[in-house]
Amino acid sequence: MKRFRSGNVVRLAGKNGSLAIITGYRTVELSHPPRKHEVCDYVFVNYSNMSGGSRLDTITKDVECINEYENPCCDDTCEECGGTGKVTETEWGMDEAVLVASNVKEWITETITNKFNF
Repeated sequence: MKRFRSGNVVRLAGKNGSLAIITGYRTVELSHPPRKHEVCDYVFVNYSNMSGGSRLDTITKDVECINEYENPCCDDTCEECGGTGKVTETEWGMDEAVLVASNVKEWITETITNKFNF
């Protein structure tokens, strides 16, 4: 698993693929069931006053499908689960992120020069 350094600009995985600046790593302890995992923290480039954190590895798991009334789904015509009652959910990790630039100055310089064809 590649590890990014603080200050790296990365494009996160998932639907939106947001740009983010890595701020560091930390260990999170969960109580139920008891376990620890490492998280990468970042701030978003595209949004003000927004930060986030992602696991290092991507996880795919089956979860219960819930209808609009917050009850387990049992509808055969459900677009999410197709009547099975289970949906596959993906929590994207930093293993799917892509390095865009080694630092913010490099990213800004590349972005500006590309638009003006220097």
